[in-house]
Amino acid sequence: MRLIVCFIFAGMLAKPCAAQAVSPLDVCTILEGPLRLSGTLIAVRGIARSANGLTVGSDTCPTRIVLDKVAFRNEIAIEEATGGDVPFIADKTSFADLSAALAKLNPASQYVSATFVGVFETREPLRDLVAGHGLTNGYGYMGRSPGQLILREVRDILVAAKPPAPQIHSVCELLADPLSFDGKLVAVKGSLRAYQGWWLYDDQCQSKFTVQGHSFENLITVTSPTDLVRVHDVPFDTDDDSVALVAKAFGGNTSTQPRVLATFVGVFETREELNLVSRNGASRGFGHLGAAPAQLLLRECREVTT
Repeated sequence: MRLIVCFIFAGMLAKPCAAQAVSPLDVCTILEGPLRLSGTLIAVRGIARSANGLTVGSDTCPTRIVLDKVAFRNEIAIEEATGGDVPFIADKTSFADLSAALAKLNPASQYVSATFVGVFETREPLRDLVAGHGLTNGYGYMGRSPGQLILREVRDILVAAKPPAPQIHSVCELLADPLSFDGKLVAVKGSLRAYQGWWLYDDQCQSKFTVQGHSFENLITVTSPTDLVRVHDVPFDTDDDSVALVAKAFGGNTSTQPRVLATFVGVFETREELNLVSRNGASRGFGHLGAAPAQLLLRECREVTT
């Protein structure tokens, strides 16, 4: 009789029996075939982030969903269940525990992982995730998540130290021989400028990056791993919680341009054929108006000082 009751309760998504029966999946496994899990109760474990709405994600997925050249983040947006379409409401206690862990987090050196239990949803067909003209119709912040979880509870919350950052380079070091760093994960420290995007720069370099007689400023533009003009595909997404440190350093107003020094970690990119960077004396680099000879696909911010 108890087994029958548990089976019935599981169909109703009741917490006592179903919670023990759901084994956690990782984010990558879910996003490899999201339609097959849409509408089902699942448990998913991954990195919890909250700067732009609560998400659970992974920085190790070998691929990501790309539709019409639009790349989605390897993350699942979290929506707190309030009843309605699902026969449960979110466990306020477990949700509060997660919120407390995230509030105490030092995002420059720590991360939070957790297991989220709820009903997974995505668009069917997946093509409906794209709104056209590079815009998305996904879930969460700016529709950049390919699925969402209607949250019932959070389990096994863990705060851990991030792995050590790669060797730190200056802007000058990277631009002195950019092709040798192309496609590599690097840490770069420089002054940060915020105008039409973010730019790392160094005004102490001994020379400027020059191609076919055209000299670029010593700039590295900072962009998202899902940027349409990315050269390489990378397994990670930007850690928005760590990037929030930059906004704090600017005091919420980038127009005042205080001097900010930042150490960013990401994949460095330049053009493999350097003659493609400049054409007819006009800049064809990266960032706004192609002003930079290289860009960084940002994974995280490790340090910000003013």
